[in-house]
Order: sequence, then structure tokens, then C-alpha cells
Amino acid sequence: MSIADPEGTEIDAKFVSEAEGELKVLLAPILRFADFPDGSNPQIQDILSPASFIQGFAPELIGDPVQPEDVLNMYSDTRGGLVFYNYELKSHWIISATIYQRRVYIIALHGTALQWKRNFDRMKRTALSFCILS
Repeated sequence: MSIADPEGTEIDAKFVSEAEGELKVLLAPILRFADFPDGSNPQIQDILSPASFIQGFAPELIGDPVQPEDVLNMYSDTRGGLVFYNYELKSHWIISATIYQRRVYIIALHGTALQWKRNFDRMKRTALSFCILS
């Protein structure tokens, strides 16, 4: 676990497997996007569209900007009363994100071409199992 600048992105957990790829969980303050009043609890759709979210976070998450043609699949779903944005990228990334209590919660999974081919379904299930317990 890390203790990072409260205004910056934190990589709170990172796991790497030679067979299955990489998984990281990140937290970031929403103050990067907008200043919401104390006591408010905006959700992800109140702050950014799905396209804006991935364009804004991609450089930090994957190390490169994401163009619309880089996104294989982009959709939202609801888990535990929170809206999650979900992405599958050509560069072998699966990302799921939401906002809860003024923090952005992100899970990002990555694999090489071979890991992606062998583990795509497992990676996707892992991303879709990501939820925030309140």
C-alpha cells in the first residue's frame, strides 16, 4: 500500500503474474476534475463522460494517450448502486472505474498479446467483479 500526496494519483495495489499479466488498483481525488462542496458524493457520470474519462486517465494508467480507435469496447454498468465505466483497449488493457466519496476508484488489467489471448475472459471477469464496499 502507498501513502501518496492527497492531490495525486496513488497506486494502492499492484500484482504481476508472468502467466496472467498485471493488475493495479488506483485511487485519485475528484478535485482534479471539479470542486464539489463538502458532504457531496458525486458519481462518475456527474463529472465526466466515458470518453472523457479514458482520455483523461489513459496517460497515467497505460502510459500513452488513447484515441477513439484504440477503444475496442466502452460501456457503463451499475454495481452496488454506483455507475462504473468499463473499457477494453487494443493495447491489451481492461479498465473499470467509478467514483465514491469524492475519490476515483480504478482497476486496470494488462497483458501481453499471449496473456490477453489466454486470459481475456478471466481478466474481464476480474474487472467486472471490482466494487466498492460502503
